[in-house]
Amino acid sequence: MWTMKAAIFDMDGTVLDSMEQWRAQSVLLLERHGIELSDELRASLRQMSGVMAVKLYAKRFGVKLNMQEIMETYLADMERRYMTEIVPKPGVAAYLERLGREGVPCCIATATPRPLAERALARHGLLDRFRFVVSTQEERRGKDDPEFFELTASRLGVTAAQCTVFEDALYAIQGAQKAGCTVIGIADPTNLSDRAEMKRLCVRVIETYAEL
Repeated sequence: MWTMKAAIFDMDGTVLDSMEQWRAQSVLLLERHGIELSDELRASLRQMSGVMAVKLYAKRFGVKLNMQEIMETYLADMERRYMTEIVPKPGVAAYLERLGREGVPCCIATATPRPLAERALARHGLLDRFRFVVSTQEERRGKDDPEFFELTASRLGVTAAQCTVFEDALYAIQGAQKAGCTVIGIADPTNLSDRAEMKRLCVRVIETYAEL
């Protein structure tokens, strides 16, 4: 059994039940520009955050908007979803409350832009459960980069090896594991095809926080 000195939580698909909405938004963005989503592209999307996917669309398909316009449209649609449709993962609020009672410092590490992530968490009263929110957009490092987790752990006052990461995306699980973090995988409908590899890399893969 590991000792949890601090915890890094992903947001989408881990704290908030939002990954299917990100995927739906990705498909909608392509459909608006007459682009069909191939099986190959669907497989690629599983290894990307929503923001990474937007950048791919701009580069690969030459979508007829500049990058800033694409991002603004995409995030505006997602903000509406955060404020009206998206809810927390079952049991996460109670689990975060327990970690708070136990004195475990927690943060959010997300590919979603920080202001949007903070609004989404605040809507459900979860923002104050975290010391800070860090976005890969600000750090200019993806969660496939172990250094991202090393730097985030240091902000919590611990080493990566003392930190537990809660994550649903395989590419991020791989980055956290390479950094030396203990990783708990979060089951989500969008990661079904990655589940076997998640179980290999994570100390546990959970369907709900009640299991913890």
